[in-house]
Amino acid sequence: MSEHTELIVALDIAERDQRRMAADVNDWLRASGWSVRSASANGPDALGVHADSFRESTWSSAPSSAILCSVEDSMWDAVSDMEGPRCWQCDSEIADEDISHLGDWMSGPEPVFTCGRCGAVALAGDMNVASSVVFGNPGITIECFGYDGIALARRLLTEVGGSFANRWAYVHRQR
Repeated sequence: MSEHTELIVALDIAERDQRRMAADVNDWLRASGWSVRSASANGPDALGVHADSFRESTWSSAPSSAILCSVEDSMWDAVSDMEGPRCWQCDSEIADEDISHLGDWMSGPEPVFTCGRCGAVALAGDMNVASSVVFGNPGITIECFGYDGIALARRLLTEVGGSFANRWAYVHRQR
C-alpha cells in the first residue's frame, strides 16, 4: 500500500517571513476548523471538523490524520508519480525539453512555461503541478487516511488562497 500526502505550498514568500507565516497559517487552520491543536507541543495537529465532509464512508477503520504548516526544504514534489507541470488552461503536459527548467527554480527565478498545444503562458507554480514539483515555503502537509485527500486539499487550497494574499500551489505526493 502506498503512502499519499497532500502538500499546499506558499510561493513567493521571502525567507525571513516564512516561519512567521507558518505560525499564522497554523493559527488560521485552527480558527477556521481545518485543524485541532495537537496534545503534543511539537506534534502535528489533527484534521478538524471542517474536514469531516471529506471522510470516505467506505473506510473500514477510524480515519487518522495529521496537518501542519511548516518551513522545510524548499522542494516539494510528487515523488513516485512525478511528471512535468500541466497547462492550467488545456491540461497538456509541458514538453520534456522545457521541464528541465524546473531544476533552475531551486536556486533561481521561477520558470515561465508556454503550452505547446494552446499557447497559454504561466509561471511554473501557476500551472497544474499536482504531479510535479514546486519550490517555496512554508508548506501545509496533510496526511489523511480515511479521507478523500485530493478533494480536501483542493478545497483547502482555495480557502487558504482566499485568506493569504500570496500564491499557493498543490502537489499530491505518493511514495
